[in-house]
Amino acid sequence: MEEAAKGVGATAGRPQTQSKTDGLVYGAAAGLGFSATENLVYALAALLVPGVGPSGSLVVVAVRSFSSTFLHASSTAVMGYGLAKSWLSGRPRAVFPFYIVAVAMHATFNLFSTLADDAAQQNNPAGAAVAFLAAVSLAIVAISVVRLKLVTRRSSASR
Repeated sequence: MEEAAKGVGATAGRPQTQSKTDGLVYGAAAGLGFSATENLVYALAALLVPGVGPSGSLVVVAVRSFSSTFLHASSTAVMGYGLAKSWLSGRPRAVFPFYIVAVAMHATFNLFSTLADDAAQQNNPAGAAVAFLAAVSLAIVAISVVRLKLVTRRSSASR
């Protein structure tokens, strides 16, 4: 459901969309906005947990800003690409495979994050670190692929 909601945010760019690459940009922007809002909510929620306090809330913001921000930007960029493809081709169903990829990206990230949390609660810092690094690596690779696609499109368009 979350990917569909972020996709709705990406539709704000529809009137200006002239290429599939535009969809990547509008999707990434919607994902970044969603991530900022979600990080704020998590930070405020952490303040309400007894014993966490402001410093713990800042840790939550730092960890989420480094990890989930990349994930939200890249998964919504994939969704935005699919939206642009469907708008430009006139085939509304063209977005569906991209939606599935965005959901799979997010689900995989959530799996790694859950494994990290479970390992941390079992006093397994090595397991928590490995799972957290897997989640962050997935997010960084995903945003790097989106960025590479944008750079490749830009350089081929300028020739």
